[in-house]
Amino acid sequence: MTWDRTRVYGSHSSAGVDAPAPTWHFAEGATIGDIQTFFLLQNPGDAPAHVTMRYWLADGTTVARTHVVPPASRLTVWPNQEGHPLDAAEFATTIETDLPVVAERAVYRNAPGELFSAGSVASGVAVPDTAWNFAEGATGPYFDMFLLLANPGDVPATAQVQFRRAGVHSSQDADLQRTYVIAPRSRRTIWVDHEDARLTDAAVSSLVNSDVPIVAERAMWWPGPTAATWHGTHVETGARSSMSWAVADVEVGSTPEVDTFISVSSRSLLGAGLRITLRYEDGTSSTRDIGVADRFTLWPRHDFPESVGRRFAATIESLDVLLGASPSLPRGRIPIVVEKVTYRGHFAAGAASLASRLPDPP
Repeated sequence: MTWDRTRVYGSHSSAGVDAPAPTWHFAEGATIGDIQTFFLLQNPGDAPAHVTMRYWLADGTTVARTHVVPPASRLTVWPNQEGHPLDAAEFATTIETDLPVVAERAVYRNAPGELFSAGSVASGVAVPDTAWNFAEGATGPYFDMFLLLANPGDVPATAQVQFRRAGVHSSQDADLQRTYVIAPRSRRTIWVDHEDARLTDAAVSSLVNSDVPIVAERAMWWPGPTAATWHGTHVETGARSSMSWAVADVEVGSTPEVDTFISVSSRSLLGAGLRITLRYEDGTSSTRDIGVADRFTLWPRHDFPESVGRRFAATIESLDVLLGASPSLPRGRIPIVVEKVTYRGHFAAGAASLASRLPDPP
């Protein structure tokens, strides 16, 4: 989605979900600082769905609200209008229903003269997990990056986050990790820019491992230097790594007014070999094989100059590589995670979305 009609100053995108589910979890959510949060609940069934929404607030309290989603319809829940204390809060959310539904969350922030100047959207997580990977991430004077870790369970979660910088050998970042404890039924916000001097200005991926299942999202806001100047945002949920990924729609404008980046991260210190194929609307294609570090940004405008001014789909596959420095070691494929980020109007608007996981080739 892009808005408004006179000029594009906002956009967001998100991947869909496989199927409706009776439970959905979200790590991000806020109603402070002129931020508006909306939950979109779709009931594809032929009977009403009775919904309980539990908000896990930053101060450790829980607030519950109930709703009914009519059959074959959608309900919008606006926490800002759900009364105290939800009208000025930061929270994670668990949604439970008696019938399977689909749930998304949209977050917007107004700026002077621009309704919903910044906006993001994300699908819910049906099942918390112990491992989450994020390929995209940037910090510095322009971007602010946050990790949101939500623990919907009944026992504390201990999560270890490994950060890896683009263009830096993984051995130099082996100690660039932090451990966080997330209390039961609560959320922890990590402002990545402030976690280490090496993270103050970097392109970075994040690997999260927890001893109990949690939910993890990454949010980015821009431009700095403070929250008062933010007019753009995007957010994405983490994922488990896989061997092959696809992006259905990539746009590279004839000018930098519209530009797309594809971020790739691996869980291995060895990096990965990649085969990247762009498939254009006229039926032609371009393919490159590259060996990359464990955090890599593909810039089609630069790496595939023939893509400029075109729209296309992309597949990113992990290739067979030597699993070590010695030629006597075995070869294998390294699991990766892929995200797409598109910016418009020289970063006036931006949207990030996880690529679609493909079945592993034989």
